[in-house]
Amino acid sequence: MSMFFVQVIRSVVPIIVGWLVGLLAAASVTIPAETESALVVSVSTLAASLYYIAVAWLERTYPVFGWLLGVARNPVYAGKHEAAIVFPSDATVSVELIGTPLTAAEEAAAAASGIEPRTLYDASEDSSASH
Repeated sequence: MSMFFVQVIRSVVPIIVGWLVGLLAAASVTIPAETESALVVSVSTLAASLYYIAVAWLERTYPVFGWLLGVARNPVYAGKHEAAIVFPSDATVSVELIGTPLTAAEEAAAAASGIEPRTLYDASEDSSASH
């Protein structure tokens, strides 16, 4: 299953749970018709938020609770680069990009901004060594 569908499922399930709680609340309480929709929306929103927070908190300790969000795994958000700011001893600032090498356009943009990018391939190496 793609990460997109994992994200969608984990977002929609709490909304459905909140909607059901809102409907149950409206069905079990006699209220004027002009305030019923506001009550359903308010209770649904609160229930969905609390449901997601509670399940996400439980999932941190007990991963099996992830199924209560529809999928028992968190989505992974993979960026192109992960930037780490490094402050060398000579007080100048450089940016080291961990991940894929920069394209020629990215290197040109970095050079134009006065930043000297270095791409690291092995995090276990000394940070002063670059490839």
